[in-house]
Amino acid sequence: MEEGRKLFIGETNPDVNCASCHGKDGKPVKAGARDFRVGERMKLYSDSVWIWRISEGVPNTKMKAWKSKLSEEDIWKLMLFERNFGLAGKDGTPTRNHGLMRRAPRLLLLQLRLLSGTGGQVRGLQSREPVRH
Repeated sequence: MEEGRKLFIGETNPDVNCASCHGKDGKPVKAGARDFRVGERMKLYSDSVWIWRISEGVPNTKMKAWKSKLSEEDIWKLMLFERNFGLAGKDGTPTRNHGLMRRAPRLLLLQLRLLSGTGGQVRGLQSREPVRH
């Protein structure tokens, strides 16, 4: 999770600073940015759709594509960190019963194993529209 946090705030890669729009605590600091603290909104999309949004950007918004600046693995780390905000306590820290935080390392490993046979490409990222589940 720490690696995702560092990516999110631009510490790992100064060209990528999600917090500059979405805020360090997931509360948007720029108009139009998604509020990651709203769990019900975060649950609207599957992990693969969130990956697509980070990688390809969101049409007709200021959210640009980050696939040229981030590795596939870093995009997954970012997504897992961002999903954390919607399941966090009021102070932005994970709640004691926070399931995603406990599962995140296993989810990331599972996703990376699934990707290993695809040359590092997430299936479906080439499509222009996300599929809602």
